[in-house]
Amino acid sequence: MEMIRELRGLCMLKAGLVLLPFGLAIALMACAGESSAVDSSTEEPVTADSVVPSLEMAFDFPFAVYTGKKTLGSIFLNLSDLQGTPVVLNFWAGLCPPCTAEMPELQEFYDEYADKVLLLGIDVGRYTGLGERTDASELLDDLGITYPTGFDRDGNTIKMYEVFNMPTTFFINSKGEIYRKWTGVINKKALIEISDEMIADESSGV
Repeated sequence: MEMIRELRGLCMLKAGLVLLPFGLAIALMACAGESSAVDSSTEEPVTADSVVPSLEMAFDFPFAVYTGKKTLGSIFLNLSDLQGTPVVLNFWAGLCPPCTAEMPELQEFYDEYADKVLLLGIDVGRYTGLGERTDASELLDDLGITYPTGFDRDGNTIKMYEVFNMPTTFFINSKGEIYRKWTGVINKKALIEISDEMIADESSGV
């Protein structure tokens, strides 16, 4: 009987989570990830790294730029405007502690790989309950971020890309196809390895 009561309690908990507003659920998962994140400068990050079995086209979406206007060439763009260049697409938010933790290594990656891959950070804080645009701008200023960043202008991106945890990073080849998805904090080592693999596979026609 005790086991039955425990199972019933678990089912009720799961049901409650399903009924949570989408943004609140994202926020809870992001906060839960804070305690499991590791120092990415010394260890491998906690992640749910997964290879996409068949390459699918990345969903197009409009965004406005925070930083990197000179690199991107405009303040208002669509992701499809970047096709022809490999892209590392990172979803983050201003009040997301794991996002803050990985940004310095994203900056280091950008400083070393800007001529090979375009790093683009998209703020989805206002759609996930993890901050407004002012929070995002303040974080970028505090960390001295110079790699291209912006915010999702239509609010559909997290649904299209199924961003259920923050941060989440996508590797997109020059044809606009999703090559790899990485859920959770990512470090420079992983960014370089996956980017090199994506570029090599594309060059060899894989």
